[in-house]
Parts: sequence; C-alpha cells; structure tokens
Amino acid sequence: MSMNEADFKLILSQFLLRDETSENPKIHPQKIEKRKGPIQNNLENYITELINNEVEIDLSDYKAALKQLKKMKAAEYDELVMEIVEDYELLTKKKNKVFPSGSTPYPKQIMNQTVKEITAEIQVTS
Repeated sequence: MSMNEADFKLILSQFLLRDETSENPKIHPQKIEKRKGPIQNNLENYITELINNEVEIDLSDYKAALKQLKKMKAAEYDELVMEIVEDYELLTKKKNKVFPSGSTPYPKQIMNQTVKEITAEIQVTS
C-alpha cells in the first residue's frame, strides 16, 4: 500500500519534533540533521513498541510509511525533510501573523472576546 505524500510527511514529522504532543511543536534542529537510517530505526522501534505493548491502534499508516521510507534513497529523504521543515516554517509564519503571541488562543477566549465586542456594540447603538 502506497500512502499519499501529506500522510507520509505527517508521520515522518513526528520523529523530527522536540515534543509532538506540545500545543506548539517545534522541529528539533539535531533531528533534521539525522540521516535516514536512525529515523527509520525510530519508526521501526515505535511500531514494535506499540505491538509489544498491545496498544489498540491502526498501524497500517505507520507500516506503509516505514515501507516507503525503506525504498527511499538518502537524497530523496534529505529533500523530503527539507520540504517538511519549509512547510513547518511557512505554517509557523502564518500562525504568527494571525496570533502574534505565537500561540492560538483557546476557543473560549475567542468566544468571550466576541461576546464583549457584541455587547459593546449593542450598548453604543441603544
């Protein structure tokens, strides 16, 4: 099974981040420099660990990513990592333009701000 490029990038990016569970994950500079082999081993170990711990998760995408990664040449892998980094940097720039603080506000904060603005408008027009 071959997977689309977006899903493949998403799975590989998990192994390039400092903390993939973070609200604002950042790419780890040293992980970008890693060759294909160590990342491939990390992915393989991750799959094995999930299987050994009997975690109920669909591993088909991870297995497909591993298979695709094994077929890649080192130069192709390096190019893909640079694409992931560029995509991440572009996303971060867009996010910082919308939310200058660098983090997205919680939906409740957005909702409260909207309610306050609406209330202010009602008071002005009354």
